[in-house]
Amino acid sequence: SGLRVFANATHAHVRDRGTDARVPLSPELQGSAGGSYQTELGHGLRLGFDASVDHRSSRTSQNDPAVPVSAPFTPINASIALGATDDLWELRLIGRNLANDNSAAFVFPTPFLPAGNYHAS
Repeated sequence: SGLRVFANATHAHVRDRGTDARVPLSPELQGSAGGSYQTELGHGLRLGFDASVDHRSSRTSQNDPAVPVSAPFTPINASIALGATDDLWELRLIGRNLANDNSAAFVFPTPFLPAGNYHAS
């Protein structure tokens, strides 16, 4: 029972030694923070709440100036649970990325196929 909180963060100014360009897939800042709260309701039941927010700053996908930098990504997650105090069972409703934040996982500088319709002969 009780409240628990956590937080962590990393700042990494990672650069290529030869070009001083950002290293692909290396955000300069990323971190998480959140907490959980549990309380006993009586009759052998426990109620719990959890919430967290994660953050990743913008990052490059490739060392190519033609490739756009991906946007920062900050999903918010939460859950609520009802379970037995002896931990034999638990029912949990989980919500992930509640604000529907989006960011590209990887970006290519050119399309896979040429523009327009493509018909094989």
